[in-house]
Amino acid sequence: QNAVTDLNVMWGLTDIQSWTEWEFGGLPWEVPQLMRDHSPLTFVSRVQTPTLILHAANDRRCPLPMGRMFYRALKSAGVETQMVIYPDEGHPIKQLPHQEDVLRRVLDWFAKHDVKE
Repeated sequence: QNAVTDLNVMWGLTDIQSWTEWEFGGLPWEVPQLMRDHSPLTFVSRVQTPTLILHAANDRRCPLPMGRMFYRALKSAGVETQMVIYPDEGHPIKQLPHQEDVLRRVLDWFAKHDVKE
């Protein structure tokens, strides 16, 4: 939930730009290949696993546009995906009804996509 999916977008929108700069040793235009190489969005064409995206509407750490971009990219690539946006939540999803919903959705998702060999 609330995952980093594109480091360039994160750097531009997050409230912790310095983390991205520290973690990757520079600004996005100084280390563009490194940023791309560590961004899941770069590798969407390789994704085959059904993907559940759970995101908080008001997350300033991992802003919602990243989740929306990843969702749209997965859909465009033909990957089974679902996105749920929790209103009035920040980086951690704190409200008990939302936490319960997250757990239920994750369990249901795994039950639906459990592959028996």
